[in-house]
Amino acid sequence: MVGEGWKVNVAVGDTQQFLIGCPKDALEFLDRHWPCDGGPLHSRARLKCQASDMRLTSEDSSRLPFLAALIEAQIPFV
Repeated sequence: MVGEGWKVNVAVGDTQQFLIGCPKDALEFLDRHWPCDGGPLHSRARLKCQASDMRLTSEDSSRLPFLAALIEAQIPFV
């Protein structure tokens, strides 16, 4: 699996939406657009996205931890 991205994109936010389609997009959102101090699920999502971005794990393996971090921070997504 080389740079195909996630099978299903994630639309994040309500007033300003971001379309997250791969671990690199998720990392950028986690680092630059996170609205609060990160909790434990934010930290886990960062680690999983970094591992996926470095091709140590599959890209899709970072999607669920990213979604969990969004839920933890009460950030809307579809």
